[in-house]
Amino acid sequence: MLNAKQNIIKRLPDFVANQIAAGEVVQRPANALKELMENAIDADATEIHIFIQDSGKTKISVRDNGFGMNAEDAVLCFERHATSKITASADLFSITTKGFRGEALASMAAVSKIEMLTATDSQNPGTRIVIEDGKIITQEPVSCPKGTHLTLKHLFYNVPARRHFLKSDSVEFRHLLEETERLALVHPHVEFKLIHNKTEMLHWPATTSILRIRQVLGAQIDAQVLPVDESTPYIKISGFVGLPQHALKARKDQYLFINERFVRYPYLHHAVLQAYEQLIPDGHQPKYILFLTLDPQHVDVNIHPTKTEVKIDDERTAYHLIQSMIRRALGKANAGPSLDFNTEMGFMDIQINTDKPLEAPKIDYNPAYHPEFNPKPKPTGISWDALFNSVPEHTEAPAQVLNLEAEENNLFFLYAKRYMVYPHPEGIMLMDIRRARERILYEYYLSKTAESALPAQELLFPEQFELSVSAAQWMRDWQQDLLLFGIRVEPFGGQHFILYALPSGVEIQHAKEWMEQLRESFLLHQDQGITDVRDNVARALAQTGSWTTSWIQEQSVFGRLREDLKTCKQSQYSPAGKPIFMLLKDFDIRKFFKS
Repeated sequence: MLNAKQNIIKRLPDFVANQIAAGEVVQRPANALKELMENAIDADATEIHIFIQDSGKTKISVRDNGFGMNAEDAVLCFERHATSKITASADLFSITTKGFRGEALASMAAVSKIEMLTATDSQNPGTRIVIEDGKIITQEPVSCPKGTHLTLKHLFYNVPARRHFLKSDSVEFRHLLEETERLALVHPHVEFKLIHNKTEMLHWPATTSILRIRQVLGAQIDAQVLPVDESTPYIKISGFVGLPQHALKARKDQYLFINERFVRYPYLHHAVLQAYEQLIPDGHQPKYILFLTLDPQHVDVNIHPTKTEVKIDDERTAYHLIQSMIRRALGKANAGPSLDFNTEMGFMDIQINTDKPLEAPKIDYNPAYHPEFNPKPKPTGISWDALFNSVPEHTEAPAQVLNLEAEENNLFFLYAKRYMVYPHPEGIMLMDIRRARERILYEYYLSKTAESALPAQELLFPEQFELSVSAAQWMRDWQQDLLLFGIRVEPFGGQHFILYALPSGVEIQHAKEWMEQLRESFLLHQDQGITDVRDNVARALAQTGSWTTSWIQEQSVFGRLREDLKTCKQSQYSPAGKPIFMLLKDFDIRKFFKS
């Protein structure tokens, strides 16, 4: 039992406090890489070379040619809240650098082993610092080039629980690439080189903004986006927005930069989505690369530990400007409905055949009829009242529907090009065709690949395509796993690949778009916790191959679809757990119509 006079609140040791701070600032290797690259940018570096081992779990090393540090600063930079970026609270509202808190290096030193070489001048000795368990164990002069070379080894070696939560090497490396891409896009004047396990994964020489976008996202991006540019005294916006036909299901290739800082800003993202309203399918996301520039006094960057969230003081102005700018660009490109009021509208001439004698319309009418005072005339032909009254009041409708289904089991109609509507013994059934096909294909791919590889069909003309750096790395990682499903893709140098074969029965229009959709579905499932590769590829392949309505034209297809569903282990839900059927019960229908 605690003594009432006993102190129970204690000050944490600096090392423990730094480990706690590391949980906010450095959650995975990609966070550490981001902080090191941003330090290099703040040091005016024009070259950033990155060396990664085991997706950052074993080693992350960043070498730059920035202005470096002297011996005293080299020690001080690892102290908590030691920074060269701000000196007073007022400086928080005029920040132009990437970092400013002085937390990152101290946090990383608490959860990894660090070695740093730094020099302000190649002609004079630099400084070598070695840190373990948050303590400096070596400090000595050394000969090294101008700039800083910081190596971080064995991340979370002293926090096993945190290391346990790291994902697979492929997932962690994908995050490393994404952080590099984001920083490279907004700093085209800086050369980036990344080497992973002694293999060069990317090398982007310094260039212009447009060419950097091509370096990062691939040359195909040229045909997928439109340029945008808008300026007001408050804000300047420039960049590129995607054409509606290139929208994807996942939030891929979406980059928003505010004052050269990559941020996530849901409110401004919504402005982009509103600009594409009714132009892209539900559940799809447009591509965009937007650069917002405004006075730092209008931006609060001190609201999130990783500085990926900011706040603009007049976000409504930015919202409406983004929305109108994108709509105008899409309108000019004829990507959306637009009217040109500067062009006089023409009218089509109507040719009337005067040789053919005119005939009176074959309908009865009463010239003296007035809709307000005259009663409605009795309808001629089919009477809906008579139709309903012809059915006895207490007839059991479900029995009739059951008989109808037994006699004509293919009676159905297609609604909204996606839903099959047909009679059911208990009412009316709606079936989501897309989800039904996903379930059938998913179980088919899983069962077949459990025994052997799927049969492949060789393409008559193999198709070459280019991917972004991160997509190309994904392709290399899963090339052998895709082969099990009949997908044969081989590297063709750099970010280029050639598609040689597809699973039998799969038809595609363009290899690149199809592979992007496949990767998009794969990564989405991976983020949702699907760790089994075969299961994941089966889900992704089922999704990319399920959405087509051309094969539903024959009624026999509908019957086969229902029969195939009956053989599935789980016929009620799609692989994502979404319902395939919805039943409108006869009781609810009668209740609604009060019959």
